[in-house]
Amino acid sequence: MPIARLNGVDLFYEEQGTGRPLVLVHGFGVTARFWETTVRALAGRYRTIVYDARGHGRSGVPDDLAAYDESVFVDDLRALLDHLQIERAAVCGSSMGGNIALRFGIAHPERIDGLIIGAPGTGSDDARAWRRRCEVLGRLLRERGVASFADATLTSSTVAGFVAQGPAARAWLREQLTSHTAEGLLRTVLGEQATRPSIYALEEQVRALAVPLLVIVGEHDEASLNPSRFLAEHAPSAELAIMPGAGHLTNLEQPEAFAALVDGFLSRLPCPPPPSRGVHRTPDLRSHGGMGMKGPHAPQDP
Repeated sequence: MPIARLNGVDLFYEEQGTGRPLVLVHGFGVTARFWETTVRALAGRYRTIVYDARGHGRSGVPDDLAAYDESVFVDDLRALLDHLQIERAAVCGSSMGGNIALRFGIAHPERIDGLIIGAPGTGSDDARAWRRRCEVLGRLLRERGVASFADATLTSSTVAGFVAQGPAARAWLREQLTSHTAEGLLRTVLGEQATRPSIYALEEQVRALAVPLLVIVGEHDEASLNPSRFLAEHAPSAELAIMPGAGHLTNLEQPEAFAALVDGFLSRLPCPPPPSRGVHRTPDLRSHGGMGMKGPHAPQDP
């Protein structure tokens, strides 16, 4: 089981395939396994890298709440690329992972071939309600643990589209939601989820983001639709794909369509340069945020 000590924490990661590096960043409450169907679809053409974020799955759980600021998650991604001696990569994230990928692109555009941001910006439309939700989740995790957290999540509209596929989907997602310690999720929800900036607060950085960007969102993902449109409208060269019939978990609900969107976007990027003999090292990130764009080659909705 590959574990790397990076940025003060043990991070579990896996890689498959060869070609352009593609790092996949999962969302809150799941693990690297969130990307299983995407990796199966793309590993034949790309060097896919997945990892468990700090506080999740098989990765470490720091004690300090400050170690869960979103900027630290961004720096974990930079440290993983350095560890794997990858100078430039395509980065794809979903939900919390989409926000992390976005902020990575803002902080380290020189490390990015292309960005794919899925279901970003939950909570941006009503920051006060979002913070209250985070406080409720934190209290649930503190008082009743991950099993109760999983039960509550499985009844939420966020996962309804995937859970509706049947008992096997529900069981798989419950296993994902209970693959963590309560402490790791509690610190993530209070340290990253509750404090991250609204997508709309990042307009200046979004307008300056000069990397190719694909934003993917489900047509029924009400919490992410407006932030997704905002990114696509304000970034210099973005594409927006709204997936018909999909909710928040687009890659799980419609895995073939999601993988086709990612593959199509990456295939339009310039060929990556040959790897250099060294890896560009950058200082630790401690603050940043936001991105998005709309371009002339935006794909039609699938």
